Amino acid sequence: MKFLTLIFSLILSLFLLHPVEAATTSTVINKNETEYDAEFLQALQFGFESWITKFKTIDEFKPYDNVTREQAAKMIGQFALEIMNKKLDETKLCNFIDINNADYSLVPHIIKSCKLTIMKWGADGYFLPLENLSKAQAITVIIRLFNNWLMDEWTTPRYRNYFEKAKELWLTKETQIESLERSLTRYELILLLYRFYVKNDLLSKYGNTFDMWNT
Repeated sequence: MKFLTLIFSLILSLFLLHPVEAATTSTVINKNETEYDAEFLQALQFGFESWITKFKTIDEFKPYDNVTREQAAKMIGQFALEIMNKKLDETKLCNFIDINNADYSLVPHIIKSCKLTIMKWGADGYFLPLENLSKAQAITVIIRLFNNWLMDEWTTPRYRNYFEKAKELWLTKETQIESLERSLTRYELILLLYRFYVKNDLLSKYGNTFDMWNT
């Protein structure tokens, strides 16, 4: 049994050494690449079975598109509820000035993401649903999911501490914090959530001493 566990860990470490950040824009990812990307296909199946996405096929999912904040609210919110078993804070007020700009079918998910305290709005009360999600925002939201970490955000840039924690948890191999400003694709987000799911599962079994890069 220990041998099988070691083999699984080795395979996991190999695919994590090919990090999500390899795809820098949606134009880098083409249909042929995703059709033969076994990890992406596993992530897409995982997303469908976990209600993170309603799409089963590559064409429906549109992995080559940048993910918007309203789409991310649904995907990450469902991940938080279905996989991380997070609870909504029903006492939290989530009134956004620009909520009418959002896809009406995604409005409930935007409110849920707010009540989960994972996606916030600016001081001016705007959620900006149609804006693209940046990698910095994605990492910040996912770290907030992990053990309910809300870190000091009075830094420059605001997500610096989340970036450092992501590196500590081996969720990214980025070294330049400025590179996180770019938009994230739907392909990258579903992979990031899938890898976080695997990471969280391993930590629950092996504890914080488990090192995915050196297994």
